[in-house]
Amino acid sequence: MEEHYYRILGLQKGASLEDIKKAYKKYAAKYHPDSHGGDDFFKERFQEIKEAFDFLIKNHAQPIRENEDFLVSKGEERIKQPEKRQRKEQRKRKNWRNLKVIGIIGVLIMLLIVITYLYNLAINNKKVAVTGVQLNHSELITTVGDSVITLTAIVQPANATNKNVVWFSTDPKIASIDAEGKITVVNAGTVTISVMTEEGYYFAECSVTVNHVFSQGFPNNANLHSGARHSFSLAPAIGGCSPVTYQWQQSRDNSIWTPADGENTNVNYTTSALTANTYYRRQATDACSTTIYSAVACNN
Repeated sequence: MEEHYYRILGLQKGASLEDIKKAYKKYAAKYHPDSHGGDDFFKERFQEIKEAFDFLIKNHAQPIRENEDFLVSKGEERIKQPEKRQRKEQRKRKNWRNLKVIGIIGVLIMLLIVITYLYNLAINNKKVAVTGVQLNHSELITTVGDSVITLTAIVQPANATNKNVVWFSTDPKIASIDAEGKITVVNAGTVTISVMTEEGYYFAECSVTVNHVFSQGFPNNANLHSGARHSFSLAPAIGGCSPVTYQWQQSRDNSIWTPADGENTNVNYTTSALTANTYYRRQATDACSTTIYSAVACNN
């Protein structure tokens, strides 16, 4: 049996410890299975070499007993080295997988942040379409000479992107409106003020009625003498619907009035020869059929 183990290591029986060590290193390196992809033949061959080495070291002469333990331990260490390398590679692969997982998670988080940002940006920049418009008044009543009135257009919805509007007046000679919705009253009458949205062409309307301010002076009455002629003068009536017509009238009882004799020029009137107890006045009638009177004089 002993000779068999020497032959496995390529030695002659009785070889020295040094030769056994060298032979073991040579054949162990040559037939180690790690160097041959774990082939079964090399595994068996390596096992025979290890077994022969262990036997010869164990049964060698006593003087080399101290070195025997060292060589056996070194042999076992060399056998264990592939296992250590394998575990090291496994740890490396595991660490690499962990790093890849962490990297993928980081990329996903960044992608989520970018998507959220772009979504919020799109929401904030999204155009809100106009759906309608209203006015703060649907009807207004005013008079000639009143201060400027302002209409407010309420575009719907409140967060509509385009709130531009255009204003219209059906009769600027009665009331006009500017780009800010300010109404300027010009004359008596009825007019429709409209607003239209720039987007969608939605309309809203307000009816504006302008009443006239119609008045004229009342001069002091004068006591005139019969048989004489007298001239009266009054300023034109103020306000009212144009045009305004005038008529001078006379009455003996201050109740029944007839067109006055004499010369009538609307604002000026010269009587014919005066008679006793005659009243005079001027009648003014505007285009809206409103009539007012101004008393002038009474002859006693």
